[in-house]
Amino acid sequence: MAAAWKEFKTAMKEKKNSKKTSNIKKFDWIKDEIVVQQLSSEVCGKAQKYSRMGPRVFVPFHYDEVTFDNIKAACERFFKSKLKDNTCCDILAGEQGPSCQSLEQIPNLKVIHLRIIEKAEVDSQTQSPQLEVYSKEKSTRLPIKRRRTHPISLQPQQSARSTSVKSSCTFPKSLSVVDMLKLGKVIKEKPSTIIELSSFYINQMEWSPEFRCVEFVINPVVIGVGGFREAFSATSRRDDFNTSTWVVKKYLANALENIKATNQTPEQHTRKVVQMHLLARNFAKQLQQEVSVQAK
Repeated sequence: MAAAWKEFKTAMKEKKNSKKTSNIKKFDWIKDEIVVQQLSSEVCGKAQKYSRMGPRVFVPFHYDEVTFDNIKAACERFFKSKLKDNTCCDILAGEQGPSCQSLEQIPNLKVIHLRIIEKAEVDSQTQSPQLEVYSKEKSTRLPIKRRRTHPISLQPQQSARSTSVKSSCTFPKSLSVVDMLKLGKVIKEKPSTIIELSSFYINQMEWSPEFRCVEFVINPVVIGVGGFREAFSATSRRDDFNTSTWVVKKYLANALENIKATNQTPEQHTRKVVQMHLLARNFAKQLQQEVSVQAK
């Protein structure tokens, strides 16, 4: 009985030691390629996730050591064609972020999530604000440095003895009696649609590799019908899209069949339409310049 108990104790000890060694060698692996999933630069939707941009890709990894800087350098070398002078790769912990600053913050090395953002945004994330506190026993200041993923701004706390009241520069919205009565009931949420927007640069003759997810509230009333699409008016609560009313066009059922018969997708057909519109706009601008020069 004692011998069996001793063997069991030895087996459990070896099992614990094997777990420790496996944890130590968590990042001790070398591969020629890593799997990378590119995400959008901004979050979208109610879940506040970064949307996927294309399928996963194999990125060559020709380094002897697996470090955070080596992974980032391999990704920047692979996505060099998509990077500009003021942009860089930002490695994320997942589809909901946040940005990683070390290898230990990456939860899974099987798939690396990254996005392409401006360098100024990365610099603002890596800044560590310095907080100053006062010791109760001594009057000396004790600087404390804390690292945060996003910069914060601290405001001095007002003393309770202070009787001066600062006047506010903003004024609250004036509500009518009808609006006040409406607030007593649950206001129904308007159905919205998230649309991915892409831009075409005629000077570079290329489409933007990134999509912007913008939420629109589309009016179901049709304002116009053409040969391929029908038009609807739409509004958005986003800051850079709430200044005017937009037009959203949807393809007709027979138009989709005709597009499919020509071995095209609706996205390809839409891109061609946008490119031809920009070409006509470019001709119009050139003609306008020639007319203005001749008039002088």
